[in-house]
Amino acid sequence: MGPTAVVPFLVQDALRRNGGVFSEAGNWAPYVVGDGLLITGQNAASSGPTATRLKEYFVHA
Repeated sequence: MGPTAVVPFLVQDALRRNGGVFSEAGNWAPYVVGDGLLITGQNAASSGPTATRLKEYFVHA
């Protein structure tokens, strides 16, 4: 079963169609992006780096 069997679209495709920017790292690689208060990680491997980025944001806010 592929990902679109459950959800009829991929989030990255919807973002791009609506003018959003999508970026990613390789499978299971940690990857964090942020824009103001929006800070997000790609997967579970990104938990630590995402927490660090969030902490840095509030320390420097």
